[in-house]
Amino acid sequence: MKGIVKSKMKNKTVLLLIIFLSSSFIKGQVIAEFGKDKITLKEFKLAYIDILKKPNVYDSKKLREEFLDELIASRLLAKDAIKKGIDKNELFDLKINAYKDKAMREAHYNKVIKPKINITEDEIEETYQFTQEQRKVSHLFAETKEKADSIYELIQSGKSFEELAPTVFADSALASSGGDLGWIMWDQLDNQLADSVFRMQVNKISTPLKSFFGYHIVKVTDYKKNPLITRAEFDAHRRKARFLLEYEKGEALSYEYITNMAKDAKIVFNPDVMEYVDNALKGKFKRKPTNMDKMFEIQLRDEEIKSIESNIWDERDKVMATINGIPMTIADFIGLLNYIQYDVVYSGFKKTFDFAVRDFLLTQEAKKLGLGKDEIVKTKTNMYKEFLYQLELRRQIVHNAKSSEEEVKKLYEDKKENWKGASYEVMKEALTKFADGEKKRESVPNYLKALLAKIKVKKNLEPVHEYYDAVLKGKIKD
Repeated sequence: MKGIVKSKMKNKTVLLLIIFLSSSFIKGQVIAEFGKDKITLKEFKLAYIDILKKPNVYDSKKLREEFLDELIASRLLAKDAIKKGIDKNELFDLKINAYKDKAMREAHYNKVIKPKINITEDEIEETYQFTQEQRKVSHLFAETKEKADSIYELIQSGKSFEELAPTVFADSALASSGGDLGWIMWDQLDNQLADSVFRMQVNKISTPLKSFFGYHIVKVTDYKKNPLITRAEFDAHRRKARFLLEYEKGEALSYEYITNMAKDAKIVFNPDVMEYVDNALKGKFKRKPTNMDKMFEIQLRDEEIKSIESNIWDERDKVMATINGIPMTIADFIGLLNYIQYDVVYSGFKKTFDFAVRDFLLTQEAKKLGLGKDEIVKTKTNMYKEFLYQLELRRQIVHNAKSSEEEVKKLYEDKKENWKGASYEVMKEALTKFADGEKKRESVPNYLKALLAKIKVKKNLEPVHEYYDAVLKGKIKD
């Protein structure tokens, strides 16, 4: 779809834990204590903000409580993973360093870009209205203004979208449907298109509109509005609208900033290494991009990253290019690759490398600004370490969960009346597979339950509720 539609971010999983409260625990900004570990309000806020920015996720007391349980579970499992030596892995170090670089780029955004974002109450109100509406949209795409203008002239002369779409799109669905994108929400559109499209009247055709990807001629073919909502829902949706508006404006400013930075960069390529990496990546990204891809912070799937690492890991110290006098190695490139949009990675090596250079430039500028020592960067990096370690432990727990011969035989005997006289030997393979599946499903909750049995968990959600209730009422900004 040439990137006109942005997708939504990933959904969460929730683990429920036992709550222990004590009156002596109410003081301070520690919101959970378990064994020798604790979780602070600061840590909660840093992680929770990413949850709140997801589409169709709205703050509530229940969500806060469940999310704290999730943080406690993650830390418990991470600590246990370290005890087992799971953290001793060079690939983990690469991923952690890549995440720290990403956190520094986010800190750079907060320091350099975010102060330039101006949002008025009228804009928030309009954005809120847009988020309660949908448009059915068709579009025609061109990479250059000249090509877009020539398409627009054909439309003005009487050509229809249905006639022109086959000449514009290689995608068979878009070519045969007249560029129909279906029903679109405001936050799914490229930030440079959203406001223009949502202000258009039904059946009107736009002049060429510029986006990050090129130029679009857009036609709105239908419109619908969500039903009325309660005051509480309105407050939550209005807050969401502010997040979305800030994101949209920030994305546009960021693009302008990094484009100017890239123009001035002095880049010396190492052709042999570039060609080596290009060849190594060929055929590695076979799945087609979808609207689901951007739901995930890390854009590549585990099997894709593992395939890349196994292919070029031994050459990781080779320099692909020198950028403003600083070498970018293959290892640097692998780390950056995790956070480059999948539709860009899928499009080919050249465009992917261009995006990697931009992120590399931002990372270097962030380092010059001393953002590697930023407390938020440190906290987020430590929390990512925990995520990485506990995720690997979960995988190992599930992988090692297998039923014993005795358990399979017991399952056969307990349900013998269901087997219609079939012998144990006949049923053994199917029953083993079923029993192993149940064992794997219960393995992590049971493991976590065993860890919890050894410690006392105390939680104090009062500071959490006080803070976010105040944000919801507009007394403070999140």
